[in-house]
Amino acid sequence: MSDQKPQDEPTWKTTLPFPKKWALYIAVKLGILALAIWLTLRWYGLV
Repeated sequence: MSDQKPQDEPTWKTTLPFPKKWALYIAVKLGILALAIWLTLRWYGLV
């Protein structure tokens, strides 16, 4: 038998602004991060 207590804290998916579209939310965040890195590299002439 398992003695698992109910989860008191909400999961990270339910705390997102759009909990049903969590994959899209992560994709947008990664896209923004990639854009910021690319712009930084371009600014310093490394790209």
